[in-house]
Amino acid sequence: MDELAKTRCPAYQDFCWGIRSIGHAQRRHQAGTPLITTTPYAFEAFLQVQELQPDAERKKIIVSIIRHTCTDIKDFKTSETARMSSYTPHDQGGVVNASAYRAFTLTSAAKFLGDSSLLKIAEPNIILFWKARTPMVLPYAKTVCAIRGPFPHCFVMKALAKLSSQRRARILAR
Repeated sequence: MDELAKTRCPAYQDFCWGIRSIGHAQRRHQAGTPLITTTPYAFEAFLQVQELQPDAERKKIIVSIIRHTCTDIKDFKTSETARMSSYTPHDQGGVVNASAYRAFTLTSAAKFLGDSSLLKIAEPNIILFWKARTPMVLPYAKTVCAIRGPFPHCFVMKALAKLSSQRRARILAR
């Protein structure tokens, strides 16, 4: 966990992760740019270890990750009920899986921290995700994008599976 903490994006106050070097496959962003598709993996690692071995410093990191997810990752209104998440702190949204990753992270944190306000923040992202799909299509982006094939769509499907699993768990807990 110490090594993971050391690899965070150093230019940001809160803990977040993303592209570490210019040689990274995604050359659209500068080195040190946090991604909402990378940070949730670190969040999950910290959360799983925290659940096994509670630690005050680790919990502070989890709270910091969530603060980054709520404040540095932006939301853009797409309808009266839906909002699209940015992919980085600097873009204007447009990638559906960013909203799905953000929603998953916030709903997981809401459960762990017992903070229902995080569910309210996540809800418009979940609505966007559900509205963006059609019976046979889980879109990667709100417009046709250059990235095609099964790999980017697996991100969307993975987030969908995680969100569905959390929903089932909440229903069973009632």
